[in-house]
Amino acid sequence: MCLFIFRRLLLLCLFIFKRRFFFKFPITVAKSYLFGSHHLNLHRLVKLFLIKSTLRRNFYTYVLEAVCVKFLKVKTRVLVPPKDDLLAVLDEFLPEICNGDILLIATKVLAIHQGRCVSKGKVDKLKLIEDEADSLSEGISDPCLTIKNSALIPNSGVDESNGNGYYILWPRNIENLLRKIHTFVSDKFHLSNLGVISVDSCVLPMRIGTVGISQDCFGFLPVIDLVGKNDLFGRPLKMSRINVADSLAGIAPLLMGEAKESCPVVIARGIEEISFSKERLQPNGHLIDKESDLFGNLLKFFRKK
Repeated sequence: MCLFIFRRLLLLCLFIFKRRFFFKFPITVAKSYLFGSHHLNLHRLVKLFLIKSTLRRNFYTYVLEAVCVKFLKVKTRVLVPPKDDLLAVLDEFLPEICNGDILLIATKVLAIHQGRCVSKGKVDKLKLIEDEADSLSEGISDPCLTIKNSALIPNSGVDESNGNGYYILWPRNIENLLRKIHTFVSDKFHLSNLGVISVDSCVLPMRIGTVGISQDCFGFLPVIDLVGKNDLFGRPLKMSRINVADSLAGIAPLLMGEAKESCPVVIARGIEEISFSKERLQPNGHLIDKESDLFGNLLKFFRKK
């Protein structure tokens, strides 16, 4: 307790000193005294804003405002293929959800909830990949690159990992399922603003390892349009848009894991840039047609079934 009080008093002294002294004092020391090193971790990003107000001539006070963004992992019981009840799992294992939270949910557990699982002994995998794909590159192999639900994805989303003897496919009617989850969680925790994103892992060209990609989302606008806004030097932006859904989905494999972690849900909290809406104001708003896509010429090598 004495150390706690000492830290606060020292910080208060820094605030009331002249500005030139404060900026000579290392800012990392100030942050350490204010927050303590145990708060500076991967799950909390702290932004410091200095707000100047004149008290009297040549004296200022500075207020440090902490804006925290958190990613909370939700460990659950194992959802067992070929079919299991995801809503019952969410009801049992979700912690307190707050207004403005975004739920990142693995597509695999969404598929298990729908029973989108096929026994390995009843189907040929290559035939299943072909049947599930929207478009195919030349030749079917394992693995192969396909287009499924407007996404470049390996093997049409057909996955063996954590399948317990089943191939797990991508879920169907994903928007309706996310809407159902949105309603369930909103009613349970009495929320007015909530977002839900279905997340799968994918690979990027010329990169090793997986990153997350959103299959669909509900409850918020998936794209922030910056066209017409000025950059730092007053130049109007002509093409800039932020894909909110995929930006958040990108971190999901790191937090959910790919092996036996059993963390199919991640909660994103404290993201102020989100515009929430219970209406589908941007249907497929984070997708782009091939004619407008920068990679459109590459996508021509994929043939539709």
